[in-house]
Amino acid sequence: MKFARYFIRTGLAVIIIMVIAIGVLCYQDGLNPLDAIFPGKLSTESFHVLPNEIEKIDGLERFDRVVVDGNSETVQELYQRVSDEAKKLPDVFIDIFNKSGFKLVISDNVYKYTRKHVPDGFYLGGVTQEHGSDKRIVLFPVQGDRTSLYHEFGHVLVSVYEMEKETLPVIWEHDYKGTVALTGEYAGAGADECWAEAFRFMLQNMDNPTAMAKAEALMPVSYLCFQRFIEYGEEQEAA
Repeated sequence: MKFARYFIRTGLAVIIIMVIAIGVLCYQDGLNPLDAIFPGKLSTESFHVLPNEIEKIDGLERFDRVVVDGNSETVQELYQRVSDEAKKLPDVFIDIFNKSGFKLVISDNVYKYTRKHVPDGFYLGGVTQEHGSDKRIVLFPVQGDRTSLYHEFGHVLVSVYEMEKETLPVIWEHDYKGTVALTGEYAGAGADECWAEAFRFMLQNMDNPTAMAKAEALMPVSYLCFQRFIEYGEEQEAA
């Protein structure tokens, strides 16, 4: 009996240590510990996790899953800016984001989510990450007049619709030069960034006929993809 009790106590201790270790690793990576134990389950729960110092505002109410990681003034300002930009997102893109199990994270801790130190003179506005069923956009403070929200949404669409297989190569072939000319050099970093920058430009300029005419002329494939998403949203609303 003593041996059995010792075995049980030892076994429980090992399990507890493993759970703690998983929790620590997941915290460091910003992951959900349950996903490490039960991988592959699509996140369907809804939550908005904010520090007490940050007051919830309405701009992100359409997102099912939001985490504000940090309570500094910089994070609070970023939260406000992201909320303002999110109000302009068509419902179709929010629906795709939510139904695909993504969550939105707002933080100023770049190293926690990327394990990288950003060199002086550079900044990282955001990343789109997938760790099993834990899928997220992480947005960081940026310099300039916009966040990386729209750009990262472009990456979400690539993931959800597997655009890298057929669509991105065509975009890269036909839109590369025009996208760089219209949005800047970063669009030339690769096919995925080319699309993300084209998508960002069109989201920002949806109500600007002149800018959209330039998009159609210089980024014809990206423009057609974007319009198809908008049409899909209109079809869903009419159904």
